Amino acid sequence: MIAEKKKTENMVIPLTDITGNILAKVIDFLNKHAEVETSDEDKKIWDAQFVNFEGTDILRDVAAAADFLDIDDLILLTGQRVFNWIKGKTPEVIHQTFRIGYQIQTTPKKEENIRRRNGWAFDSYLHHAAGTVSFF
Repeated sequence: MIAEKKKTENMVIPLTDITGNILAKVIDFLNKHAEVETSDEDKKIWDAQFVNFEGTDILRDVAAAADFLDIDDLILLTGQRVFNWIKGKTPEVIHQTFRIGYQIQTTPKKEENIRRRNGWAFDSYLHHAAGTVSFF
C-alpha cells in the first residue's frame, strides 16, 4: 500500500479498523525488523515469541492489520502461526476457536472426498519435511 505511493511524507493512511493496541504490536514488529544490529537468528526467536498471543482475536487482528498495511513478513508470520494453531484440529474446533459462524454442511462421503483431494492439508509430515518453522 505505502510502497505504491511515490510521495509518502503527507500520505494519510486510514486506520479506522486497527485499534491502538494492534497498531502498537505492528509497530513493535516493524521496529524489531528494522534493527540492523539484531541478527536474523535473533529476529526469528523474537518472532516466535511475538506471535505467541493469548488468544485468536489478537492474532486475527494483527494478521488483518498486516494484510491491510501490506507487511509481507508479518503476513507470513501470522499465517504460519494460524497454520500451526489449526494443524490437526477438526473443522468444528477451528470454527469454535476462530469464532467462524458459517459452517459448510457436508456428508461423510463429501468430507472423505475433500480429505482425499486435499491430503496435503491433513498430513503434518509434509509440512515438517518442507522445513516449516513451528512456533509451538
